[in-house]
Amino acid sequence: MKRLKFADQIREQNDDILKENFAQRFDADFVLMTGILSKLTENLLHDFGGEKERL
Repeated sequence: MKRLKFADQIREQNDDILKENFAQRFDADFVLMTGILSKLTENLLHDFGGEKERL
């Protein structure tokens, strides 16, 4: 994967935070996107057979 684009519906979830409050908006966006990417990674691992056990 080279580029991911989040749906407008996802990006609008933090619209209640003013864009002028950059630090708070950044934190909220970061938490939101991290949660989504975490779930994506979990799903990809499952779809490709999981992680290999280490010896």
